[in-house]
Amino acid sequence: MVLLHILCQAHAGNQNTNEFRVDLPTEIHGQVFTLKKSVIAIAHNLNGQRTHHTVLARIDRVVSQHEVASNHHSNGIPLSFDPTQDRTESDYHIAMKFERVPRAFTVKFFSPAVSATGGVSEEPYNFHTSQDNALRTVELWFEYADNSDHYKK
Repeated sequence: MVLLHILCQAHAGNQNTNEFRVDLPTEIHGQVFTLKKSVIAIAHNLNGQRTHHTVLARIDRVVSQHEVASNHHSNGIPLSFDPTQDRTESDYHIAMKFERVPRAFTVKFFSPAVSATGGVSEEPYNFHTSQDNALRTVELWFEYADNSDHYKK
């Protein structure tokens, strides 16, 4: 088995963004990828209130709009975290068929919510190093069978 690790982290150059570009050394051919773990760190809220417990990760050009169906949000991989903790590790076993993982792609983060009309509303979930309730770091680990195409070259 092989691991794909994706790290999205706030720093001085990317404050208040929900979008991260991921650059890999090579593309990965289509196969089943299993989300095994997420680690989410959030900025401490001084008044003690945390408003979210789920973040949606959209991996453009990798996970299609129809890969995840839900009655609570449009599309994206739901990642849960404990809103009373600054850092949460969660284990998963969610298998998805990716057609291929290109060398470069974008990961975007959103917070799901119910709109005033009862529909689904999604707001960008921004990263920041010190802002209340902001994401600081999201790490994802996917397990997949092989990267043999890389070694054939």
